[in-house]
Amino acid sequence: MWPRALPFPVRTPSEHVRPFAEIGSTSPYRLTVGAACRFPGAVRSLTSLWRLLMARRETVREVPAERWEQAELAGLPAQVAARLRYGCFLDDDVYAYEPEFFGINAQEAPWVDPEHRLLSEVVWEAIEHAGIPAHRLSGTPTGMFFGMYQKDYMLRVQRPLEEVDAYAMYTGFDSVAPGRVGFMLNLKGPQVVVESACASGLVAVHSACQSLATGESDVAVAGAAMLSLGPEGVIAPALWGVFSPTGRCHAFDAAADGCVRGDGCGVVVLKRLSDAVRDGDLGTQRHCPGHPAPPPGGPRPARLRGRLCPPRRPGRRT
Repeated sequence: MWPRALPFPVRTPSEHVRPFAEIGSTSPYRLTVGAACRFPGAVRSLTSLWRLLMARRETVREVPAERWEQAELAGLPAQVAARLRYGCFLDDDVYAYEPEFFGINAQEAPWVDPEHRLLSEVVWEAIEHAGIPAHRLSGTPTGMFFGMYQKDYMLRVQRPLEEVDAYAMYTGFDSVAPGRVGFMLNLKGPQVVVESACASGLVAVHSACQSLATGESDVAVAGAAMLSLGPEGVIAPALWGVFSPTGRCHAFDAAADGCVRGDGCGVVVLKRLSDAVRDGDLGTQRHCPGHPAPPPGGPRPARLRGRLCPPRRPGRRT
């Protein structure tokens, strides 16, 4: 039986609906104005990510030889080695990049952690996707907040003491990743790396939203990157039985036998909603074919066409 009186006031739907222009002037909310990603399954954009999800394609595979070979695990117990056999790995060569584009000299280039290389590229793509010319961010309070905690490359490039290079420090200091991009773009906002295990990316986005809310940043770039480059950093979790020997995640199921580790990078560009309204960042740029077929009942009014398909902003990618 329903109670005679609800303990809270009931509002009609119309009372919750407010136009963006009105909300934007006072709202504390943040809005994603651009995004970019790289994930297994040849995902190199939001569009290809959506296609992968719609096709329900499998991305789990055996560890590629350029990461590590099962022969390297011969000294481990068989049940532990089995848990290091599968994963979700990026399809591209994670060591290939263009150091000159990011102002990295030839001596420094080999020592730059591939996670940092990947993050730099995806940050640039996210800013492009937001339709923001990179030079316009110069000197602005644009913050960078990234979740990173994997140290595979640092472990893989260890050398005898007499062979250590001065640039080797870049393989272990994750703070260098946002610092390098921030220096290249001349950003004046905070540059923060968050290490909070599997929640690092989410905490980074939360920190970015807090920075926007306090006025510390006017634009915030946030995200995370992770690459599994070698077995050294994952043997301990395998000893605990964290990873699945079958390469399958059976969440909340009796068949669950561990998780599957995966590569990836995702970055979003955030603004305060009021600033996004002011800058004209609201609305979608997708599925605007130019001359849409008229709906049943007659031609589409020009006023309606303008709302469904706003003018494309320079530099915005679909």
